[in-house]
Order: sequence, then C-alpha cells, then structure tokens
Amino acid sequence: GGEQGGGGKADIINVEFEFFDPSEKDYHGLHTILRKWLGNDAQMSDDWNNALRNLADILSNQASVGTLIKCDTAEDTPPLAFISAISLYTHRKSSIMKFIRSYLTKRAPSNAKKNFQKVWKSGVSGKKPIGLLIHERLINVPPALVPVLHAELTKDLDWAQKNEITQELRSSFKFNELVYITRAYYPEDDADKSAPKATKSGKKKKSAKEEKISSNRQWFRFEDEILEDISSLSFSFPLTPKTDASQGLDLLAQELVVMVLPVSRLPEAITRAAWFLSQE
Repeated sequence: GGEQGGGGKADIINVEFEFFDPSEKDYHGLHTILRKWLGNDAQMSDDWNNALRNLADILSNQASVGTLIKCDTAEDTPPLAFISAISLYTHRKSSIMKFIRSYLTKRAPSNAKKNFQKVWKSGVSGKKPIGLLIHERLINVPPALVPVLHAELTKDLDWAQKNEITQELRSSFKFNELVYITRAYYPEDDADKSAPKATKSGKKKKSAKEEKISSNRQWFRFEDEILEDISSLSFSFPLTPKTDASQGLDLLAQELVVMVLPVSRLPEAITRAAWFLSQE
C-alpha cells in the first residue's frame, strides 16, 4: 500500500484469494497468462498462436485436474496463478504437444536430447503414464500460496484417478512422471556466459565451469530450485532476449529449463517449499 499523508503509516489492503476449478469461461484468461510460458522464442513462432489456443482450450475444459487462483469472484476474471497437468498420451495428436516436442527437441543440448526424446516417446506412445505440468503465475502472487497450489495439483490427480467417469480417463491421470517447463535468468554480468547444459541425476557431474555458471542462475520461482533437485532429468537452453521490453525482467538473459519430475517425490518438494518459506 502507499503511505498515508499525515501519520506516515502504510495503508494495508486486504485481498482475498480464491481457488477455482477451470471452466470454459477461463479460456481467454488462460490464453493470456500462458502467452509467455515458453519464452520469447516460442512467441516469435507462427505455430505458437495455434498451439496456445489449443492449450487454453484443453485446460479450460479439464475441470477435474487444474486450479486457478483469482482475487475476484467473477468467474471470467483472469487468473493470477494457474496449475494443471495433462496427459501426453491423451493429447498426443494435439497441436500443443506437437509444438512442444518440436520446440524442445530442436533446442535441447545434444547430451540431453536423446534422454528427453525417450521420455516424450514413452508418454505419447502410452508406454508410460507421463503428464505435462503447466504452471504460470504473476510475479505478485504471495509466496505462501505456492505450496498450496502445488498441493492442490496432487489432490486433483488423486481425485481424478479414483473418480473420473471412465476407466480410461482414471488411468490417464496415473502419472509416474511429469515434464515441467520453467524459466530462469542470469544477473547482467553473467549475460555473456552460456547457460549450463544438461544434467541427469547420478549420471554426469558438472564441470567446475558449469558449476560456477549454474550457481549464478536465478530462479523466477523459488520452488523451481527444489523441483530441479528432485528431477530425474534437467536441461536448459538460452532464450533470445527482448530488446524493446517494456518490463525490465524481459531484458534479462533468460533460459528455458526443462525438468522431468517423479510424481512420487512431489509431496517431498511441497514440504520443502513450505519449510523454506517458514524460514523467511
């Protein structure tokens, strides 16, 4: 809040945040909040607009798994935050899945490409139940809501596995892994350094140079450091910076980070995120 003129006390504005299941009325709000999800490079692609419309359509029609945070009870208010997971196999023919596979495969570092393609193929073929975790939020969402939002996803998945209307749908949400895509940035003095390449837990140690660069990486979302720690595969690639950005954050050297998360370890990550906040 702003400062009051006389007493010098700050105004306190009470804002109530509410949690909602997605509905068809959220299509435009989801389309807006997800526009920057894959970074500036995706936005420059002609195929992205079509894929984004497809993604917003899928998410707004999947009420059983997905949560939106709003500070207005009006149903069609754009969300401040959103989380969901969709099945790679169920949506294997969709334009969003085709776009993501192409986009990430083209840009993945050579030492991660094969492992990523293996995970993705296992998901779209139905060999393994793998989901795509989609999370986006505005920068002013209170951190205390973040562990709650992630916990809502695990509850939704549990509910869908038991209560969806067909056996096929119930089975489709029994994910053992989730592909998660997020963004990180580098302080300005590190902008000329290349981002760290792929790391696969237990397989390949980072070089001293990679460790140094990796330690300079800053996360937009505090929980991403924890999620990367539990990931079975993680890789990143630099994004083209904007030169005409109206917001300062868009001018930072950014990278897209792709992780494969074991669903069995999500409760642990949520507990650690809540503990981290309690230490602040």
